[in-house]
Amino acid sequence: MTISRGEPGERRLVGRHAERAALLESLDAAQASSGRTVLLRGEAGIGKSRLAADALAVAAKRGFAVLQARAHPLRAGLAYAPIVEAVRPRLGAMARAEAAQLLAGLDDLGRLLVHPALTVPEPATDPEMARARMFEAVAQLVERIADRRPTVLFVDDLHWADRGSVELLHYLGRKTAGLRLLVLGSYRGDEMSDGLRELATGVRDNGHELALAPLADAAVAELTTDLLGATPPAELLQAVTERAKGVPLFVAALVKTGGDAALESGQLPVIVRDVVLDRLRRLRAPERRLLEVIAVAGDDGTAGVIEKAWASTGNFQATLGNLLTDGLVVQDAQSYRAAHPLYAEVAYAELTVRERRAMHAALAAALDAVRPDDVLALAPHYLGAGDLIASDRATEVLAAAGWRAIHVQAFEEAIRYLTIAVAEARELGRDDLAAEQLYGLCWANLGLGRVDDTIAASLESIALIERGAPDHRLTWLRVVRVVLESERGNLAAAGQFLPAVTQPGGSIADLLAHLTFTMRLGDTAGMRRLSGQLIAAAERDPTAPTARHLGHEIALLLKGDFAAAREQAQRAVDAHQPGGPGADIMHNRALRELIGLCALAGDTETAMSTALLHRRYVSEYGMLLGVCGSDHSIGIVRYLTGDLAAALAAVETGLGIARPAGAPRSLARLLLCKAFLLAERSRLREATRCTAEAAGATSGDFTDDVGLRALTELANLAIAVNGASVRRTTSPVAAVVAYEPIASCLMLLFQGRAAILAGNREQASEVISQLRDIGRTAPFSIALADRVEGLTLGSGRLLESAATQLESMGMAVLAAQTRLEFLEQDGDAEPDHVSTCLAIFEKAEMTGWADRARRLARSSGVALSAGRKSGPLTKREHQVVELVSEGLSNADIAARLFLSERTVEAHLRSCYARLGLSSRVALAKWADDQTMRA
Repeated sequence: MTISRGEPGERRLVGRHAERAALLESLDAAQASSGRTVLLRGEAGIGKSRLAADALAVAAKRGFAVLQARAHPLRAGLAYAPIVEAVRPRLGAMARAEAAQLLAGLDDLGRLLVHPALTVPEPATDPEMARARMFEAVAQLVERIADRRPTVLFVDDLHWADRGSVELLHYLGRKTAGLRLLVLGSYRGDEMSDGLRELATGVRDNGHELALAPLADAAVAELTTDLLGATPPAELLQAVTERAKGVPLFVAALVKTGGDAALESGQLPVIVRDVVLDRLRRLRAPERRLLEVIAVAGDDGTAGVIEKAWASTGNFQATLGNLLTDGLVVQDAQSYRAAHPLYAEVAYAELTVRERRAMHAALAAALDAVRPDDVLALAPHYLGAGDLIASDRATEVLAAAGWRAIHVQAFEEAIRYLTIAVAEARELGRDDLAAEQLYGLCWANLGLGRVDDTIAASLESIALIERGAPDHRLTWLRVVRVVLESERGNLAAAGQFLPAVTQPGGSIADLLAHLTFTMRLGDTAGMRRLSGQLIAAAERDPTAPTARHLGHEIALLLKGDFAAAREQAQRAVDAHQPGGPGADIMHNRALRELIGLCALAGDTETAMSTALLHRRYVSEYGMLLGVCGSDHSIGIVRYLTGDLAAALAAVETGLGIARPAGAPRSLARLLLCKAFLLAERSRLREATRCTAEAAGATSGDFTDDVGLRALTELANLAIAVNGASVRRTTSPVAAVVAYEPIASCLMLLFQGRAAILAGNREQASEVISQLRDIGRTAPFSIALADRVEGLTLGSGRLLESAATQLESMGMAVLAAQTRLEFLEQDGDAEPDHVSTCLAIFEKAEMTGWADRARRLARSSGVALSAGRKSGPLTKREHQVVELVSEGLSNADIAARLFLSERTVEAHLRSCYARLGLSSRVALAKWADDQTMRA
């Protein structure tokens, strides 16, 4: 490679021949519609930006569209700022008609960009879906640009980027195949976020990460010569070589100062600070002040803005020229920035808190004068200015930034901005503004699953709203408060906060909140009254068919007509109208009701599909606690279908959400479900630990929560029955089929089995009576009643009937248990039936039942088939392990299999435990060995 020597002081690309060749090859591939993602990794000052700049210059000469941006430390929490910075100049340089054509049909970009061709969408009711659509809209925009001409998208300093920007870049990178697009990024390897680590792992596995090492001594000498424009004195070269340690930034700094900067070997932050400070101290006061303004301005440093903020009597152009000549500042298009991020970093760090605030205030005023609607640029400076800016404008800007963050599901950022906006609004005495921002804080905290913080914000917002006129937000806030107070066991507070909906005119959403709370208490009379009020309210509102069907469904539940109730629940689901008043609450309720009613009908296939639909809905809407409830439902239905591995994986996913959220009720429900599943696998010690943890989680007032009582009874009975440790029985917990249909029926089954083990025929008869009463319109309950009665009476006929019924319902494990009990009663075990039962138990890892099947085979003289086993892993776990062996990250596996990353992690934990392995490498080797044996 031949590069002409530049003028003195001009740096050319030195010592990066291999890396430059790799980047040029990637540009060639992009031109040939074989796009890819390339990352540059290296320590601060190693030359990542310089190498990228060289590649971008080549790309521009070849006719590429160059979209570039830099993540900035002062904007580390500003969602999607680098993406906006990369795309906005390209759109701004276009004629309005051309830009409109490029943006046609991409309305979801309005959540990210302000442009005349885009409308600003309403706040998202389905945050995850809105985020996915926004990602796809950005991808389509970049694809359209790449269709017109080859494109390179470069984001520098990704270690400072927010998670959303990294994830969006990752999303774009996955779509490069077949496009004329190169996605290029740089980052420091010692400052990686989780999202960046996942991105880097995927790129590294594809062989497209370039790690930049320190320059060799010969390259340092070559670079020093270039910078001086002459051969350096031996003493200077020795000092620079020893102290710079191959870092180009330090070479440049030391050459500028004659090699006299005091450096502390081996401590990068100290070295950087000392080298940069040595240069800064040589500046005159006006130049130092201007560099500080430019450092704080970041990517907003246009000449007009920084001159206004500089506010000095000196000659602006001359001072700026000095910084440009000295190499401390560079010009990009119409803006100016520090020549290296480290200059800006150190300059900012040297300012006192008061100086920083004053600088941010000056920049906020300067930006406000020229770009008053640019929240992306204004918000960091209003945040950093503190009390030096008028509260009314600060409230307006920070509130806009907070709601923008909510639109793009950047909830941490939203909380940061809205918290300050609330304080500013209160300082102004503007309760209306404070209430609005507290409402936003509820959204953001709920999106993160933070129960206590959501309740605190909702309480404050409600109190402020109730001082004024009635407000549409009250309904949503009240529902959130009731649900979350009961979630943490504060039933008294939840009950007191329920609105007075017994009077005519109560809103549908209020009635649903009250109804949910009443169902949790098992208050049949209250449920009957409220379901009637719900029907009446829906009759007054012809746009609320879902509510009407829900009201009828609850009324039919209370009458025990489960078949008709299922029909009404299905109609409620079908009548869902997104965006209507209380629509999300009603749809959530209808889907949950339908899951249990389908199971009672013996329709496990529809129960499973509805449970998965429910999870997708609550995930898209950002209802994290709803996701916990959905994972619990999926775990129970998966158990019915006989897939205990998938059931436990679903429960583990829910636990991963409930624990950090501080959601004791959801946590306890999931722990009790896990305890039940573990007990069925005869892992009784683990199951007992889960029940103990659940008891510790529900230290609040959960004594009246009938659902939790039923689940606790089910888990404890499963542990006792599977351990054959039942000696006597206590008064059974009453079934609450109207609220926990599946768990209640299973609880009755285990109450009956426990009574039989204890020799308590009277109690067993009571259980049979309850199951048959439920089973008038619930085939599942009839099958369970036949099973318990068959065990009580020793009736093979009833047991065989129950097994056949359960098999027809697709309830593999329950059917196999019942079939085995029949074979034990019958005394003439058929080999095929025993083998079938054993295979089901082995697949489900139900060791106690599997041993029982083997004992029956031995005692009956049945020779079990020694056919090839399916292996220790489930089909899904095999798929996960195969992708691990291919080198895919958890994120890539999740994308490939359409799973969440938490589910992939749960499958991997299960694989490690089953195979006795402890590392990803060992797991990949195991997979390779299996392939060789096959």
